[in-house]
Parts: sequence; C-alpha cells; structure tokens
Amino acid sequence: MEFIIFWIICSILVAVYASSKKRSGFGWFLLSVAISPIITFIILLVSGAPSSTLKKCPKCAEEIKIEAQVCRFCNFEFSKPDVETVDVKNP
Repeated sequence: MEFIIFWIICSILVAVYASSKKRSGFGWFLLSVAISPIITFIILLVSGAPSSTLKKCPKCAEEIKIEAQVCRFCNFEFSKPDVETVDVKNP
C-alpha cells in the first residue's frame, strides 16, 4: 500500500515538473503512473524544451504566432529580423 502511495506521489512530482517546462502535466502524470516515475522523469529531462510556436507581443503581452507580422490584438507591427548571411569558404 505504501508503495502505491509513493508511486503516485512521484508521478505527481513528475507532472509538476512537466508543467513547469510547459508540457502537459496530466499527460505526463498518466504516463508516469503507467510506466514508471523514474523512467518518465528521465525521458522528460532528455526530451528538452518544446519548440515554441508563439511569441509575445512587446506592446500588449499577448501570445501570437511566430510567423505573424502584425499583432491581432493591438495591431503592433513587428519588424522583420535581419537575416545574417555567413560566407562559407570551400577549402
């Protein structure tokens, strides 16, 4: 009985850590209960941060898509980032 309680508490800790990394806490909790809290924690550490598809508007602080050039909430216009070109010399 104590083992089951320990298992669930560890799974909750994995879920809290996953939520802090902007991942689905509930999904990681279920995976942790089904497999193992230790294994899912290791997988969570190795998987890294999720790729962000949103950016924050500097004027209104709302999240919008990375590709957006104008904020749909406040009509703030983003400047296009300057693309640096790197010359690659062939040996």
